[in-house]
Amino acid sequence: MPALKRLSHEVFPRGAAVRAPGESELTAGVPNRDQGRWIALFGTVGIAVLATTAGLSAMAEFLRQGGALAPLSVLTGGLRVFRTTAAWSVLVPLTLAGTAGTAIAAALAAPVSAGGESALTGGLLVATAAVVLGVGVLLWAWASRVAVRQARTWRPGGD
Repeated sequence: MPALKRLSHEVFPRGAAVRAPGESELTAGVPNRDQGRWIALFGTVGIAVLATTAGLSAMAEFLRQGGALAPLSVLTGGLRVFRTTAAWSVLVPLTLAGTAGTAIAAALAAPVSAGGESALTGGLLVATAAVVLGVGVLLWAWASRVAVRQARTWRPGGD
């Protein structure tokens, strides 16, 4: 292509427009593809922020009610009840939300992405689900640790 352009400028006094077949169609899609990648990145970050917010809300509600679970540690003889309850309060809802969100996103994007290249790929869906699952595991571990710490400091009161 460069040699052909150089030859056209030597032969024609004003030069000539030399292009490859289909070149104009290919360059028009580049900005859309690049913007789609940015939107996918910001969307993944937004999903992580939303998952963290939802997880912190569930964790706060769990810890608010955690004082009522403290006597169970005495009755059960262990702290496993806090980890299990934290898993059901924090980890399971986030995991279900991430799984359902991934399935719904794949179903909604299937007609759009079936025709060719799409910014919504299988790898992006898996990565987004992994981010939500990772946030859920971290918040579950944090909620479990705080609940166990609260249970260890609990002492029966003379109500």
